[in-house]
Amino acid sequence: MNRIKNIIFDLGAVIIDIDVSLSIEAFARFAPQNEEIIRQKFLNTDFFRDFEKGRIRISEFNEGIRQQVGSQLSDAQIKDAWNALLLTIPQERIDLLKNIKNRYRTFILSNTNVIHVKAIEENYPLAEWVEKVYYSCDMDKRKPDKDIYQQVIQEMQLITEETLFIDDNIENVQTAQSLGISSFYLMVGKQNVIDFFEKDKNGNYVIRSPLSPRG
Repeated sequence: MNRIKNIIFDLGAVIIDIDVSLSIEAFARFAPQNEEIIRQKFLNTDFFRDFEKGRIRISEFNEGIRQQVGSQLSDAQIKDAWNALLLTIPQERIDLLKNIKNRYRTFILSNTNVIHVKAIEENYPLAEWVEKVYYSCDMDKRKPDKDIYQQVIQEMQLITEETLFIDDNIENVQTAQSLGISSFYLMVGKQNVIDFFEKDKNGNYVIRSPLSPRG
């Protein structure tokens, strides 16, 4: 991993902790349907994929949620329930991003939506911790589509062989690997992004080599 000069991080579950079940539970409290039915309507649907691509306005998203859950929720209730899945960024990950920025070119590439972006940026200055943050909702594309990786590589003039990608979704990792990008698959609940790094004699974080995550 000594050749790596650039690191692209996923955001949800890699940098910021998330728990989708909290949003499911929040919507279920207002809906006449059980959590499992709501979960099925939320996950892996074109509606939510299009929202993450920025193809759906917030007003359209809110109306779609009302139809999905079968309840006349207010805009504020929808926002609060939707943001319930967002937890915190542990201090050790903030310290990691601040530290490695001096050694590597660092980026965030996230499948997300305008509501979550606003909530996250109100609490965390991500743009100060990495060179650039890429949100799918600003790009009209999302992982694991190849063109979203290619856009980052081309715009930032990165060399794929010198770039590392870290994500908690195996499909996203596999697509990055198919493009020649070195990739780590983070197993949520078993690994922390910190596990992929170690400190050198000067106290600076570097990529673990050979990779043998601690813990």
